[in-house]
Amino acid sequence: MLRKNHNLFIDKSLVAVSERLKDFSLSIIRKKITMLKEDTVLQKKISIAFSGGNSPKIFFKLFANALTDEDLAYLEFFQVDERCTINTDYSLFNRQLIQKYFLARCSTTVKFNFIELLNKNNSPKKIAKTYSNEIRHFFSKNNSQSFDIVFLGVGNDGHTASIFPASNELLNAKNISEYAIATQAPTTASPHVPRITLSLKTINDADNILVLLSGQQKLDLLTKNINESLPIFHINSKANFFINNKEK
Repeated sequence: MLRKNHNLFIDKSLVAVSERLKDFSLSIIRKKITMLKEDTVLQKKISIAFSGGNSPKIFFKLFANALTDEDLAYLEFFQVDERCTINTDYSLFNRQLIQKYFLARCSTTVKFNFIELLNKNNSPKKIAKTYSNEIRHFFSKNNSQSFDIVFLGVGNDGHTASIFPASNELLNAKNISEYAIATQAPTTASPHVPRITLSLKTINDADNILVLLSGQQKLDLLTKNINESLPIFHINSKANFFINNKEK
C-alpha cells in the first residue's frame, strides 16, 4: 500500500471524483483567500500548477465553472510540465488541453507560454532555465517559497509530471536547485520528445499535492502491483490521491 499518511479518495466515476477534487481544491483556495484578506504580509497570489492529460478534462470544466471573479483575482496559474518540440501536433500539448478545458472557460491565463518560446527555437535547457527564473521571480515577489497547489496525474508506467521510470537523475536529485528542468522522455512515451518539468523537489515542496487518476490499472499500481522505485512513489507522503477506479 501507499504510505499510511497518503489520503486516498476513491469514487466509481470520473465525474464523481472530479467533483470531489473540485470541492477539495476550492476549500484550500478559499481558506487561503480568507487568510490573505486578514494579513497583507502574506503572499498576494495563490499559485497553482496544472498537469495535462485526458483524466483532468472533466475536473478542469468543473473547476473553471466554480471559480468566482474574486477567486480568480487571487490566483496565478503555472504548468507542471510540457512537451518541448515544434515538430509535433500542438493539440497534444498540455497547454492546449488546459486552454481548451479550463482557461477558456474562466477567461484567465497561464503564467508562462512554452509554445511561444518554442517558436523562437530555444533549446529545452534554455526554456527550463527561463521557466525556473520565472517561478523564482514569482515566489520572491509574493513572499513565498513553494507552490500552493500542484495538480498531478499518473501514467500507466508510474510516471508523474514528466518524471519517468529510470529517470534516476531526476528522482535522486531531491535537492536540485532549479525549479524546472529539461529531460528526455523514454522511447515508450508518445510523442517521444524532450520535456520540461517541475523538479521533484519543487513538486514535493508544494503546500498541497493533489493527484487525479482514472482506472483500475492505475489504482492497482498504487495499492497492489507496487514498485516503489517508480516516480509516483517518490511524491511527498502528504499528497492526496483522487481516484476513479473505473475507466469511465
